Amino acid sequence: MKTVLFFKATELRSGRQKIIGANEVARREHWNMQFIEPINSTGEIHKLLSMWKPDGCIVSCGAANNRFPSSALKNIPTVFIDRPDQDLSVSDSCVYHDSDATATLAAKELLSLELPNYAYANWPIDLPWNKERRTTFSNIIRQHGHTIEVFNVSEATYQSPDFSAYCKNWLMKIPKPIGILAAADQLAIRLASACRLAGLSVPDDIAIIGVGLLLSVLALTQTGSYIPLVITAVFAMQDAYSRLHRHGQVGVHRRGGQGDQPYLEI
Repeated sequence: MKTVLFFKATELRSGRQKIIGANEVARREHWNMQFIEPINSTGEIHKLLSMWKPDGCIVSCGAANNRFPSSALKNIPTVFIDRPDQDLSVSDSCVYHDSDATATLAAKELLSLELPNYAYANWPIDLPWNKERRTTFSNIIRQHGHTIEVFNVSEATYQSPDFSAYCKNWLMKIPKPIGILAAADQLAIRLASACRLAGLSVPDDIAIIGVGLLLSVLALTQTGSYIPLVITAVFAMQDAYSRLHRHGQVGVHRRGGQGDQPYLEI
């Protein structure tokens, strides 16, 4: 039986979905799948590799988790999930969210409200999925003859007690009524709270959609309340899981010098 280490990045809904999918494939492929808590220490990784002697690894990456260099895995066949561009090396294999699909769905929903203004609220760290959602959403909105406002915030401000005031100031300045796609639903919830502080009506002044990472997925639209519109990040990693083995043949979506390519054999 082959041993595969799965490095977890988050306990949020998206993280749990990955674990469920990994377990299903592990059972089918008769893998001994071991789930590892988020880790950034190269020394700890070396201890794990020495103990388990894995045939392969799956590393789910987050904004602050599992950001260790790929060299720490000592040439063990590895598939990364949502690895930030700045951490990728030429030889890394990585699969990503289908952020184009989620942004398209959000744009369609907000455009159906026939609002005069639209905005995209960036995640504090410009990770690949945030870039893709922003680009796709912005392009679709512009194709329909609208301009788009952009909300930017630093990681430090997002974590600070001043974040609500920061959101309130931005919300007061932008044209209204307006439809906003927030990069993630944590951000959407905080923007919605700032609307209340600013005395703005949701959704009459501000309609917000957040992409679902938490259990409390939300869409604030013409209903005037939270409704169960689920815009979920879709992962194309089933093939990468099922074909990972000790010789390193994996199906991956890969980014690099030759541009995006669909599935590659390496």
